[in-house]
Amino acid sequence: MDDEPPRGSIVQASVIHGDINLGDRTTSQVIPCQLPAHTPAFVGRQNELDWLDEHMAAQPNTVTIAVVNGAAGIGKTALALTWAHRAKQHFPDGQLYVDLRGFGSQEPMTCSQALHGFLTSLGVAPEAVPTGPDAKAGLYRSLVHRRSLLVVLDNARDTEHVRALLPGSSTCVVIVTSRSRLDSLAAREGAHSLSLGLLDHTDAITLLERRAGRERVAEEPENAIELVGRCARLPLALSIAAARVANRPGARLAELVEELGDEDSRLDALDLGDVDLDLRVVFSWSYRALSPTDQTAFRLLGLHVGPDISDLAAASLFGVSLPECRRQLGRLAAAHLVEEHLPRRFRMHDLLRTYAAELAAADDHANRAAAGRLLDHYLHSSWAAERCLYAYRDPVRLPQHEPGAVVATVTTYAEAVAWFTAEHAVLLAATGQARAQGFHQHAWLLPWSLVTYYDRLGHWLDEIRVLTTALESATEHGDELTLGRTLRYLGRAFTLVGEHQQAEEHYRRALAIAESLRDTESQARTHRGMSMLCQITKEYEEALAHGETAIKQFQQTGNKNGEARSLHTLARCQAELGSYEAALGHSREAIRLFRELSISDPQGEASAVDSYAYALHRLGHHHDAITHYEHALVLWRRLGNRFYEAGTLTRLGAAHRSGGNAQQANEVLLLALDIYQQLNHPDVELVRATLTA
Repeated sequence: MDDEPPRGSIVQASVIHGDINLGDRTTSQVIPCQLPAHTPAFVGRQNELDWLDEHMAAQPNTVTIAVVNGAAGIGKTALALTWAHRAKQHFPDGQLYVDLRGFGSQEPMTCSQALHGFLTSLGVAPEAVPTGPDAKAGLYRSLVHRRSLLVVLDNARDTEHVRALLPGSSTCVVIVTSRSRLDSLAAREGAHSLSLGLLDHTDAITLLERRAGRERVAEEPENAIELVGRCARLPLALSIAAARVANRPGARLAELVEELGDEDSRLDALDLGDVDLDLRVVFSWSYRALSPTDQTAFRLLGLHVGPDISDLAAASLFGVSLPECRRQLGRLAAAHLVEEHLPRRFRMHDLLRTYAAELAAADDHANRAAAGRLLDHYLHSSWAAERCLYAYRDPVRLPQHEPGAVVATVTTYAEAVAWFTAEHAVLLAATGQARAQGFHQHAWLLPWSLVTYYDRLGHWLDEIRVLTTALESATEHGDELTLGRTLRYLGRAFTLVGEHQQAEEHYRRALAIAESLRDTESQARTHRGMSMLCQITKEYEEALAHGETAIKQFQQTGNKNGEARSLHTLARCQAELGSYEAALGHSREAIRLFRELSISDPQGEASAVDSYAYALHRLGHHHDAITHYEHALVLWRRLGNRFYEAGTLTRLGAAHRSGGNAQQANEVLLLALDIYQQLNHPDVELVRATLTA
C-alpha cells in the first residue's frame, strides 16, 4: 500500500518521553533516534564539516535547510551522517532519517510513505495516521512544532520529493542529500547548497590506507598513487578497489593497478557483485533519470577525449544550437554528470567518461557524425585563431565543415592566445582521435594550426609530439606537398629543442620534396629554416648561403614577409662573420619591409630589431644597441613570446656588460635565466656561465 513504508526503509528506534494531545487522540511523545551508523572509514571533508557547522545553526523564524549534492559515489550520505552524529547532542528532541531512494534499484519512496514512517516514529499509532498526504504533512508539522529536531532526508530525487517533508518550525534543522542540486529548494525555501567534489589526493590515499591497510599502501606507494588516479579520487570507487585489495591478502596493489589500466574494462574491475557496489549500475541510476535528449548528450560526451570541453565544442558534438546546448549542459551539471569547472568549460571524471563512452559505443553511425562535427569545430576554430597569431603562415585550404559544427569567433591576437591556451591540450587529444578514427586531413591540419602557438610559448615537445602524429597520417594518406610541409615544421621544432641532427634530416627531406614539386615558396621557407639551424650550429657560411637563396626565392614569389624574415636571418649571419655594416643594412631593410606590410608582423619586426641591435653591439655602439634591444623586448612581451624574450635579454645583458654596467647586466641575465629555467631549455647553462664569468 502507498501509505505503508517498505520494510527496513526507515529506522524505527525511538524513546518514550511523555504524551501529546491530538484532539480525540492522545499519543505518546517520543524522541526518535533514527540515524544509521556513519561510515567508519570516513576521511577528510573538514572544510565541508566546518561549512555545515556554520550554516546549520537553527535560525529564528525559518527552518534551516542544507542540501548536500554531488555526483554518484562522491560521499554525500557519509558526510551528512558524519556531521549528524557529531551534532545530534544539539537536538534534544531527536533525529529523523529516511532514505528516499531517489536514485537506486528500487522505486523511489513517495512523500506519503515517508510521512507515514515519520508519524509512527513520532508515536502516532498506525491506525491513527491520516490517509491523505496533505493531512499527513499537517500532522507531521504539528508534532514537530517547537521541537528541536534534526531531519535527514537522504537520496532525494528532486525538490518535490522533499518539500512535504520539511518541518515548519524554526527549531528544526534539515539536511537533504541528492545527486541533483535542488536549486528551487534554495530559491523558495532558502536552503543552503553544498556541492561535494572529488577527494583531494591526501584524503584519497588515507581512505585507501584505512580500507586496504596502511602497511600494504606503504609497501607500494607509487602503485597507491596510480590506483587513486585510476579510481578518479571517487570515494565509492576507492572503497571498492580497497575492498578488493583487502579481500586478497596475497595480492599486490600493482595487480589491481594493471587491471584498471584498460579503460574498456575498468568499470568491470570496480564491481563487487552487489548493485550498490557496481559503479556501472550506480552511474546508471543518474543516467536513467535524464530525459531522452539529455541522455543522448551525456552519451556523446563520452566521445570527447580532451580534459574538458567548451560549450561551443559541445554544441558541435551534440549538433544543436548554442543556447540549446547550454541548457542541456546546465541540466547535466545540475544532475552532477558534468562539472562546469571554468566558465563555459565542462568536464567529467574519468570513470563517468568511461561509462558515457560505453553507452555511446552502440551507435557507430551517430558517433562518427558527432565526431566529425567536433573535429570540424576544433579545426576551423584553431585556424581562425592561428591567422590572428601569424597572418603569413603557409596558406591552407580547409575542408568545408559539417552542418551543426559551431566555429569560435576569434578576431584579435589576445583572443587567439586565450583560445589556444584553453584548448591546446584538447587539440593534442583531438589529433590522436582524428588519426585513430580516419579523419586524415584533421590529423595533419590540427597540428599545423598549433605550430605558431607552441613556438611562441616554448611548448616544443608538445609540438614535436603532435607533429609526429601529423607526419604519420601525412605519410600514409597525404600528398607530397602535405608531407613536405609537415617535415619542415618538424625541422623547426627539432631545431628549437636542440636536436640538430633530427632537424637537418627533416629539413633535407622537406627540401627534396619541394624541389621535386618545383614549389618555390616551400623551397624558400625551407632554406630559411636551414639557415637558422646552421646559425645555431655555427656553420655560418652555409647559413649565409641558405639565407641568400631564401631571399631570392621569396622575391620570385612576391612574398615580402618571407623576404623580410630572411633578410634579418641573413643579417645575423653577416654579423657573426664580421660583416657588420652589411648586417646593419639588411636589418634596416627588413625593418622597413615589415613596417610596410598591409598586416603587421610584430614577431618578424622584433627579430629584425634584435638583429640590428646585435650588429650595433658588435660594432661597439653599446648605447644604441641597448635602446634597440629594449624595443625588441617590448614587442616580445606584447606577443608573450618567452623564448625569444629570453634570447634578447641575454644579448641585452652582454651589451650592458660591454658598456661597463655589470650590475644592470646581471639583473637582465637573471631574468633570462628564469625564463630558460621555466622552459627547461638547455640555454640555461650558457646564461649561468655568463653570470659567473
